[in-house]
Amino acid sequence: MGESEATENTNKYIQKGNPSKLMPKINRCCRASLISNTNRLKRFIIAGATSFFICAGTAQAADVYYVTENGGGFGFAGKYSDISKLYPLAEKSVALPEFRSDLLNHVQQTNPSGYDLKINTLSNNADSYAKSIVLDMVLDGETVSIERYDVDGTPVYKLDILLHAEAIFFDYAKKTILTTVPISEEYIGTVDHHPSMSDEQEAVNQALFENPGNNLVERFAASISTADLPKGIIKFAQVTKVTIAPRAQASITNHPEMGWSNRQMSNNAVANEFSSAVDSIAGIPLEPYAIDSATGQMAVAFSNTSAYSFTLPTPSYHIHITVDGFKNVPYQSSVAGYSQIYGAFVHIKVVDPLLNDVYMDAAFKNGVVKIIPKTQVTVATGPAYQAALRGLFIKLAKALNGSNGKWVASASSTPGIKRMLSNTNNALESCKQ
Repeated sequence: MGESEATENTNKYIQKGNPSKLMPKINRCCRASLISNTNRLKRFIIAGATSFFICAGTAQAADVYYVTENGGGFGFAGKYSDISKLYPLAEKSVALPEFRSDLLNHVQQTNPSGYDLKINTLSNNADSYAKSIVLDMVLDGETVSIERYDVDGTPVYKLDILLHAEAIFFDYAKKTILTTVPISEEYIGTVDHHPSMSDEQEAVNQALFENPGNNLVERFAASISTADLPKGIIKFAQVTKVTIAPRAQASITNHPEMGWSNRQMSNNAVANEFSSAVDSIAGIPLEPYAIDSATGQMAVAFSNTSAYSFTLPTPSYHIHITVDGFKNVPYQSSVAGYSQIYGAFVHIKVVDPLLNDVYMDAAFKNGVVKIIPKTQVTVATGPAYQAALRGLFIKLAKALNGSNGKWVASASSTPGIKRMLSNTNNALESCKQ
């Protein structure tokens, strides 16, 4: 489903629905397809880490432990002091006893075929930890956007929540990250007043664990059910640098509905979208983006007394993403409303710093059409920009193997772009197990 179709369906839904309460989730297939294809694990080994993942692969089924004691089982990406800034709503949701109970219940109902899952059976004995593989869910993204419509003279507000997380396996004793898989969930609801903090909190609760059949906890359970433990990998690729150019930053600042209230959130969101697209569409695993990638550190906080800093291995291939800007222009108009094209402009560079090889150094653009009916009073431009950026990464991932040529021709005027795509694909393919 394109952005214009998704928007049109949302508009129809709002007109038919009861705006007096939060409404059920509206699926956006472009997002759902990306999510549903991510139940294959990324495979890599992260040396020198501190707590999180699975031990080295073996020929026999390994034991994997899910431990909820002492705040285990769920964590936040980043420093503990930054949790309130990065995840202001989710921080409150995960403190609910109902969330912890629901998460544990879903994990207990899984039946992984690639490993033996042990729940709350790992003792604090040093010998036990020396042989342990641990599984956790780590949240690394929270965005909120709001749009206003008028339905028969009555204001209706659309509330859009997007959560992003990772299922993480780690070898506790060796301090090595072995595997992760990205998961996302989007929840859309409506209210007849400007959403309060209570409304936003309820919507995050729905996206996280309360909305049956469509919540992040169920995504997590589904992803670990189909997981296979890695048997080792030779090379690694990672988004090591994200830059928000001044023109792009101006758009982000002018459109707070994007939910990117600080540079750290912006960089995380861009890297997560790119990594998810490349992994789910092209099947190429990437190491998780680390806020302190310059120092090779990835922080994860479980509580104020339980936080870890993981040392990531030096990737063979570095991916640098620069978001150059966003733009919207009029497209069509009619008696029912009008439409706008929202565009994202990005520069991507893929290099092997050791050999000084440059596989890609190219600029890309992508646009989505958003239909805006006369009944819509305000337009949340930020989410449309995010949809354009997300679509760019998905289309680029599809183009790596030589397909999607029509889009490439319109998206990039960089000389030799087809050769760059082929060279990049060949390099990143070496990261597959």
